[in-house]
This record gives sequence, structure tokens and C-alpha cells, in this order.
Amino acid sequence: SINKGGTARKRLLRIPPLLIESVTNSSSSSQGAEVFYQISNPGWMAFPFLVHSHLGRVKFMPSLKQKGAVDIVWEVEIRPYSLMGPAVEKLTEMVVSTMLQNHAIHWSEPGARVAVKAPRGKKIAGNLERFWSVPKESWLGGVLDAHLLDKRSTWQQTLAMFQPWTWGRSGDEMVLFEWENGEIDIK
Repeated sequence: SINKGGTARKRLLRIPPLLIESVTNSSSSSQGAEVFYQISNPGWMAFPFLVHSHLGRVKFMPSLKQKGAVDIVWEVEIRPYSLMGPAVEKLTEMVVSTMLQNHAIHWSEPGARVAVKAPRGKKIAGNLERFWSVPKESWLGGVLDAHLLDKRSTWQQTLAMFQPWTWGRSGDEMVLFEWENGEIDIK
């Protein structure tokens, strides 16, 4: 249920880049919930996310398509530095899609972890099969999970190391991006 309540951080540091996001307002009703946030430190300290301003709204609503599911609408209003618009849009898409995928894993597989293992199934230190594990809902967990499920050749996987935008989960993510000029209605 959307209206279960809970706690959230008022400020969050994202590394990388060194963005500080601050919640500016939030509300909830029987129709859903929404959170407004902004980047508190826009500018060169947040390189490569070079914006003059960034305001976002995340809306959580009961899904009209699937009973018991939640739809999320994420709106972002940005004013990028000159010539940085396309790069900032791509970075925004990467960050938002990764965060949505991480939340989907958090809700669908609570507490799931991915083992960090030796390469190609080898054992380490005798019979030990793994070093440790990481939460599957994290970015690293998504990358490791995708790697463990990856059936491509070693050569294809090596080439993919130089394409970081392809790392992480794959498949039908149900994330759609639409860019348009305008402002977020704060009402």
C-alpha cells in the first residue's frame, strides 16, 4: 500500500558525482504520494552533471494496469550549462532508470543478495566459493547479477567493459523517457 508511511532522509549525497539532493516537500493521500527534491549543490562540484538547477518530482500511484502494483512517474526540470544538455539528459536517464530498477528489486525481492565470487567458478582459499555478497537492489548488485546471468563469450564481455552505459540489469525494464520543454507544476 502506498500510504504505509515511513521515514526518509532529508538530504542524500550521491557518489559519483558528488550531488547533494534535498527533499523540499512531500505529500500523500489515498490517490498516492509525491516527493519534490532539488540538487542543493549544482555546478562544477557535481561534474559531469553540470546544471544551473535541478528540480524533481516523484509520484507514486496505484497502478491502473496491475492490481496491487505501484506506478511511478518521475519528472525532472533541469537547466544544464551551455552545450551540456545532451550529456545531462543521458546521465539523468541512466541515474533514474538505475534507481527505478533498484527500487523494483527492493520491492519484489526484499533482502536479496548477490554473491561476489572468484572468476569462472573457481574456488578460493580451499573450498571457499565466494568472497562476500552485496544487496541485489544496489547498482553493484545489479551489475554482478547481470554478469552472473550473462551467457556471452569472454571476448564479448571484455568489449562490454568499455561500454559502462550497458552495465547492470537488462531486459524489459518498463522505463520510458520523454523529454519536453516546460516546468514542473509545484502545486
